[in-house]
Amino acid sequence: ELYRGDAEAAWHVVASNWTTLERTRLLRIQFLRIEASFLRARAALLNAARGRNVGRFLSIAREDARRIGRFGLRWSDAIAMLLSAGVTFLEGRPGDARDMMAAAVTACERADMKLYAALARRRLGMLQDSDRGRAFDNRQFFETDVLGTQVVANAALRHRKSLKKFIHISTSEVYGTALGAKMD
Repeated sequence: ELYRGDAEAAWHVVASNWTTLERTRLLRIQFLRIEASFLRARAALLNAARGRNVGRFLSIAREDARRIGRFGLRWSDAIAMLLSAGVTFLEGRPGDARDMMAAAVTACERADMKLYAALARRRLGMLQDSDRGRAFDNRQFFETDVLGTQVVANAALRHRKSLKKFIHISTSEVYGTALGAKMD
């Protein structure tokens, strides 16, 4: 639901399963706590972006970003910065969001999170309301999504005799959608 842009359904899946997830005690595992909080924050941001109970959902995303940032790991810091930039943008502070997204790009690169860094650059290009920003946005999208998918698909074709199944999932639209803007 999150990747299809269905804000209400995405939140329902997260919220209706959160207590069960907590009961499993799996959230005691640092990696799973961070990833689960990241998922919840993204669902909250999507809901806020769709205008659903904006204050509540921004508060949830903001708190999850803080919680993730408290782990103090390079990769969790990068994720927290991405979320914080999203919250800031939805709060109506695009200039601050641009600065935060630029810092998030650097944090993703330092954490060796290449795909996240490329997607953060794409979002940064979208936030830079200029010809240069839009050109950067389109180039990054092409290099990340189109060429990246081509590399994975070619690898699957090379190994098709031993490959039982190939599933491709793209996360490029997690940080924004092209529904409101033309993509060349």
